[in-house]
Amino acid sequence: KEGQKIRVQVEKVDPVTKKISFGYRSLLGHPWDNVAEKFPVDSTVTGKVTKIMTFGAFVELAKGVEGLVHISEISYQRVNTVGDVLKVGDVVTAKVLAVDTKARRISLSIKALTEAPPKVEKPERDKKEQEEKPFEAPVPKGGRPRATNRPLRGGIGNGEGGLFG
Repeated sequence: KEGQKIRVQVEKVDPVTKKISFGYRSLLGHPWDNVAEKFPVDSTVTGKVTKIMTFGAFVELAKGVEGLVHISEISYQRVNTVGDVLKVGDVVTAKVLAVDTKARRISLSIKALTEAPPKVEKPERDKKEQEEKPFEAPVPKGGRPRATNRPLRGGIGNGEGGLFG
């Protein structure tokens, strides 16, 4: 604001044009400078959904720092499209899975903070019935099974008849 006192860094002095260039943001530091300390792996974070993509949703964790919740990390149930579950502006809580400061990527998971649904196993009787059933060869479209014990056509290779004899 006009009249406000701020700290700046002198970027450039041009004696010909008699202009001085100042830098305000260079003193603030980059938002990714200490992301690994702010958002350590396995910590729980809260953020706002900023962008929906086909492969996941971007969540703003701090100003200038976003993490990705991959579509497979949204829910234990199958998610066809991210927009079915999340909307831009939603506030979500997620677990930090990985932080890559060089690539400036944070992987998040919403489903990691929810309890996994119990696995439904087939009853034991179904397994026993399948084991006791004898194998039945499939019947071809003609309706009659193929003969399996016929000798091969073309002979046995002794030069008598056949296709190559």
